[in-house]
Amino acid sequence: MNIGELTAKIRADIGPLQEGMAGAEKAVHDAGKTMSDEFYKVENQIKKVGQTMASVGQKMSLFVTTPIVAGLTMAFKSASDLNENINKTEVAFKDVSDEVKAWSKTTLVSFGLAQSSALDAVSLYGDMATSMGLNTKEAAKLSMALVGLGADLSSFKNIGIEQAQTALSGIFTGETESLKRLGIVMTEVTLKEFAFKEGITKKIDSMTQAEKVQLRYNYVMSATTNAQGDFLRTSEGTANQMRLFKESLKETSAAFGSILLPVITPVIKKINEFIQAMGRWDTETKKIVLTIAVVVAAIGPLLTGLGYTAIGLAKVSAAVKFLSVAIAANPVGAL
Repeated sequence: MNIGELTAKIRADIGPLQEGMAGAEKAVHDAGKTMSDEFYKVENQIKKVGQTMASVGQKMSLFVTTPIVAGLTMAFKSASDLNENINKTEVAFKDVSDEVKAWSKTTLVSFGLAQSSALDAVSLYGDMATSMGLNTKEAAKLSMALVGLGADLSSFKNIGIEQAQTALSGIFTGETESLKRLGIVMTEVTLKEFAFKEGITKKIDSMTQAEKVQLRYNYVMSATTNAQGDFLRTSEGTANQMRLFKESLKETSAAFGSILLPVITPVIKKINEFIQAMGRWDTETKKIVLTIAVVVAAIGPLLTGLGYTAIGLAKVSAAVKFLSVAIAANPVGAL
């Protein structure tokens, strides 16, 4: 067989082989493309699911979790404050404290004051009254009247309740400047004139502290007749409705919080006991705890770093797989 015939025979044999290789190359190329498309489809689906979950989680945290936690915190604090104010009231008024506590349950409607707010104010006045020599019954009567007057003056003068209550403290201290800001001019001259009209012949300088307090109280009450009862008269107004809203929220929070107190207080007590016990540990134990704390604190950043490394390796792995498919799709180039 000559060279020409041999060449023709080789070409004839190679032809089908080339066609087969071309077909295989196309099949591998199509398979690689299909695998790549499916890979990206799955990746996009996972990404969409992740984005949806993250969005739902953020919205729930913002609109559900955060308000609930804030509400529970407020409820716990309101109940705790109420308990503290009840304790102060019992100490200030002793044998008549039950009467004062019963009155405080009506102040939300009568004066726009939550029970806790009313007890806080009345116990302060009660402490000052008894320190001036009034007995607990007299102190309770005078203090409850002043709390109500403070609420009415706040409504009548359109000022903060704290400003009115502070001004009325002048009945015990003799300070008159803050009372002047409420339109109540209480000087030695006006007190003498008032005492004379009331048929009181005893000189003010000769009066006991309790008698002076009673005289100032009677004078202030006579000078504020226009303001008395103003909250009830104007309770439908915007300003008083806003105050009522705030105080009603405090009262309701305290009611719910009273359920939380028996549950949370023992837990806080145990935590406090543990913290105090930690302070009594020896030096070696404290060093061990600090070492463990440092190691634990480092775990978070370490895991974060490893996570980013894993993500990077995953991306490299995906690139290698894609490159392998590309090479397999072109065996001639690979050879």
